[in-house]
Amino acid sequence: MSPGIVPFTSEAAALVSRRTSKLAPVPKPAARSAEELRRVSREYSFGPNFYQPNVRVRVEPRDGYLALRYPSFTSPLTPIDNGVYFDRFYWSFIRFEEGRLIYRNGHDEFVATSVPAPGSP
Repeated sequence: MSPGIVPFTSEAAALVSRRTSKLAPVPKPAARSAEELRRVSREYSFGPNFYQPNVRVRVEPRDGYLALRYPSFTSPLTPIDNGVYFDRFYWSFIRFEEGRLIYRNGHDEFVATSVPAPGSP
């Protein structure tokens, strides 16, 4: 199943069935320094339990945000409060801790570990 399908599907079902349901508001962007964006920028590897099993992703700094590059597409990550980033494509939340990317979508949480750069020990 693709990330974001379950939360979106439940909201769509509520709208179709005419139940009153509000979508959560888009989180407000927060400023991040260029240094912080560079600090977390690297390649990460998810495990076999992620939506795309064992996928490697690349986090790259952009002007005021991060780009999360999957093998076949790129998703912008908007900085929000508390050091968290918002993936608007999948309505997911990402944070970085001690060389790890922690990806939360609904109740699912996945950890991707930093991949050493070629030639590093």
